[in-house]
Order: sequence, then C-alpha cells, then structure tokens
Amino acid sequence: MSQLIGRVMFIKVRRLIQLSICLLFLIIIFTFYSRWSSTSNDKIQFYDNTFNNPFLPQDAFYKKKSNDIAIEQLNYGRPDLAKYIHLDLKGAPPKANKFYESFFNFLEKLQMGIKGVLIEYEDTLPLQGNLANISHHGAYTKSDIALIQEAAKKHGLEIIPLIQTFGHLEWILKLERFRSYRDDLNLPMAISPCLNNTYILLEDLLQQTFDMHLDSNIIHIGCDEVILKYSNPACPETDRSISEIYINHIQRIVNIVRKIRPGIRILVWDDILRIDQFINNQKLLNQLKGLVEPVSWNYFPTFNKQYKSSRAWKTYPKFFMNNWIASAFKGGLHRFSMITNTTHHVLNNREWLHFIASSNFQKDSFSAIILTGWSRFDHFMPLCDLLPTAYSSLIYSLYMLNTNKFLVDDSIHDCEDLLRLVHRDSQLCESLP
Repeated sequence: MSQLIGRVMFIKVRRLIQLSICLLFLIIIFTFYSRWSSTSNDKIQFYDNTFNNPFLPQDAFYKKKSNDIAIEQLNYGRPDLAKYIHLDLKGAPPKANKFYESFFNFLEKLQMGIKGVLIEYEDTLPLQGNLANISHHGAYTKSDIALIQEAAKKHGLEIIPLIQTFGHLEWILKLERFRSYRDDLNLPMAISPCLNNTYILLEDLLQQTFDMHLDSNIIHIGCDEVILKYSNPACPETDRSISEIYINHIQRIVNIVRKIRPGIRILVWDDILRIDQFINNQKLLNQLKGLVEPVSWNYFPTFNKQYKSSRAWKTYPKFFMNNWIASAFKGGLHRFSMITNTTHHVLNNREWLHFIASSNFQKDSFSAIILTGWSRFDHFMPLCDLLPTAYSSLIYSLYMLNTNKFLVDDSIHDCEDLLRLVHRDSQLCESLP
C-alpha cells in the first residue's frame, strides 16, 4: 500500500514540475515578445539587406544601408497598368464560401488597377467521367466554382483559369492508371506528346474547365518548365527536334481550345520560348504566330544583363499581338519558406516597373502584368509562403507599380495601419479574409 501511495505522489510531483516548466517557457516567450514589440517605432523603414541571402543578388544596391538608399525615381508609376492577381490553389484551396467574396471585394475597393484573377486550379476542379476521383479530397464543387464566378462578376473582375497542359501534371500522372501517359515513365512531370490518349485526356480536362467558366475570355495553358525527354515507348523515331515537338504540342492544344471556344485568348509561359533554339529559329515561332500570348516571368529583385538584353524582347512583337509579364508577391523564392519575404517581392515588382520603361522593352504589344502568388514549387512539395503572410507584400507591390515608391515597413502588422500607409481607407480591412 505504501508503495502505491509513493507511486501516486511521484506522478503528482512530476506533473507539477512539467507544468512549472511550461509556465516558465510561456513567461519567457511573452517577455521576449514584449521587449521586441517595444523597440518598434512609427518611422517607415526602407530596405536594408545586411544579411547574406543566397537568393538575392548581391550587387551594390543591396549592400547599402537603409539610410543611404536613394530611391531611383522614374517620372511616373503605372496606375494605368492592367494587373491580374494569381491564386495558386495547389495544396490549400481556401473555402469558396469564406474567401472569394471577401477577397474580390477587397481587390475592387483597393482601387489599384486590378482587372482580374488568374486561378491555377490543379486538382481542385470538380471533374467527371474519365477524370472523376482524381481531384483533391477537398476539391471544390460545381456550386463553389459558380460562386467564384459570381463573386468575380459582382466586383468587376475577370477570371482566367490556368490549366497546365504539358509539364506540371504530377497531380494526374502520379496515378498508376495514367502512368503510361508520362513522357518519361519514371517521372510524373510531363505528359507524352506521342499518344493520342494525351490529347483526348487534355481535351476532356479543357472542356470541363470551359463548361465551368462560361464568362472567361482568356485561358492560360501553362507549358512552363517542360523537360521533354521523348522517351515514352510509344514515341516513334523522328528527325524532329525537341523544340519542334514542343511547338507541335502547343499547336494541338490551341486547336483543342479553339474548337471548344473559338476566339478565346490563350496565354502561355514563355521560359521555353525564349531559349536560343526558338529565338534563333524564327520559323519555329512563326508556327505560333497569332495563336498564343507569351507571359514572361522573372521573380528576382534584379534582372541580369542577359535577361534584359535578350533578343526575345525585340522578337516577340513580330509574332505575338499581346505580350504579358509576371512578377511575384509570394512564393517563387524558397520552397520551404513559411513567411513571405515582402522586401524581395516589392523589389521584384520595382525591377519590372523600371524594365518596362527601358528602351529594351517593346511597349507597343505590352498587355498586362500578373502578380503571381505561388503556393508550392510542385505537387509533391510542402506549402510555402502561406497566403495570410503575403497580404502586406501584395499591397506594397501594387503600391510600387502604381507610384514607383518603395514603401516597406516591416514593423507594421496591423491591416489598418498598413492601408493608411498606402493612402487607402483602413475600413477595407473589414473585407479582407
């Protein structure tokens, strides 16, 4: 009996010690937070990159202290510039009835030139038929998609669906029943252009997408970062180059899209099109003349000389009526980051603003900018830069594009203070999800 009593007393003492340790830990955290908060002040803090970040180019601008930085001024910002916000739903689609009405209302009332939203659905579309049961377990319903369309229309925003049609198809090709569709049977990234079933599948996917987006006049067909090996067993021997096969695939996708919805505008990422095999062989680009609108993306805070002087800037207007650019307000920096690096993304938008004003950029065919917000680097990677941490980056980036003023205050975390800083009604915070 005495042993039992001793055992009970030991357990109680141990639990008391554990509780004391937890309380002490909370007190330490609270004390640290209070001291950290008290050090903030009301001054606007301009960029000071004194830490060594391998993802930021270390040029003379970045080595300056914040007090020494003189903001390079153009004569104007671009409030007239058409802006589209990219929502990447991979891995974490927000609740349709909780998010879109509020977010679209916020974008409209922000009055910063936002024309629409590019939505990358991936596995969140409610698909049927041969594509049934391949969507995410938290995928939207058709009612959800209709709700998104209605909210966008109510707030004067256009919805552009982004449907990958070449690479980044892991969400389909990871499944055993679609393994034979892979370009490389060992890798579930790119779909094979050698199979008729490829185009049957993609037509089905595009048809269902259009059926759920009756008001969309633009679609984005992806086609970025395609590493084509042409190694599927169904691929015949051919004298065609990989570049020619890539072009042929896009042509077939364009034909499918226009069969479903004639006259629609078709966007495509340009990272493959701008390589030497295309820019130095304009016969290839001529095969896409008038068919697509390239979107040039770059997410770095400074563009290197090679990118700025690329022949693509002079070549694209000869073949494409409209050319787009894409910056980033979140994601695209580090695949494991959880909190958005606001300064990095505002500088990226600043670089785009300055570049499109330069003599290297052909302005006549320029259409719009997409501010991308990536959720994860691919289907198998963890989430990065959770959306609520990116609201400040989005607002500051839009402000930069509209005014050419670099304005980042990392001490401001309150929505109302942030909106007052960019000269907007602080009551807008009530509509931000």
